[in-house]
Amino acid sequence: MAPDLSSYVVKGGKGRVEEGTTISWSGNVIPPWTIIVVGGIRKLNETLKRQEKGVENIRIHPKFNLENLYNDVAVLKLSTPFTFTPEVRSIPLSGSPPKPNTICQVAGWGYTIVEVPIVSSDLMYVDLPIRSKKECRKLLKNITDLPPGMMCAGYLEGGRDACQGDSGGGMVCNGTLTGIVSGGQGCAEPLLPGVYADVFHYLNWILNDADVIIVVRNNTKNCGASRMIIILSFLICLFASVFRECPVREDVSTPTLRGGGGLGEASGTGGATLR
Repeated sequence: MAPDLSSYVVKGGKGRVEEGTTISWSGNVIPPWTIIVVGGIRKLNETLKRQEKGVENIRIHPKFNLENLYNDVAVLKLSTPFTFTPEVRSIPLSGSPPKPNTICQVAGWGYTIVEVPIVSSDLMYVDLPIRSKKECRKLLKNITDLPPGMMCAGYLEGGRDACQGDSGGGMVCNGTLTGIVSGGQGCAEPLLPGVYADVFHYLNWILNDADVIIVVRNNTKNCGASRMIIILSFLICLFASVFRECPVREDVSTPTLRGGGGLGEASGTGGATLR
């Protein structure tokens, strides 16, 4: 398994689990037969509770743009579904836009030192605040214009962030899947929050899959009537109680999460890059 292929498993079916799907970032998508989705682990070499699944097909957002990271989301259909266990659990999709100042959790296997291109052998997590769109555009004006469907999160003083190797990982806010790690400039740099795909913005596109039943949750009530999305993270510890069992990333020298080559990597030329 490539650690940066972080995603969420969506299980669907009428009355029983018959289908498996994952949600990830478009920049990370490679031929489905080369991908193994792994669940139930907090260390890369764990075997006892490990579950591995192949990928049957990949649905990339039709307007995905690798140059500027617009529409950076994809849906992967698993060849067989995961089995729910204490280590492999479900999470609903967010049924409302993210609110500024909400503290959310992001987790992944990415670099712990930005200058050292080695992924972590332990699942790491960090708490990050959502920033307003206005503030994001101001802070990232030389990197991205932050179009609809993208948001940013991070501390103004830096020190905590996602980094290379973490793209595709989920951002969990109040128990719902709210964002997907996409890109950024450097890792944990002051005044440079990370960029994420906004799950709520893409709900209709995600739901446009007749084989998937989805659970969407608002702040106070369930909103998914006949269609329920059951999404499961194999990359991150899903809920706060589980997150607290994972090591915390908080130092600038040990930044945090992001994807395959990018959004955490300062290029010197400006522009957001994939993590």
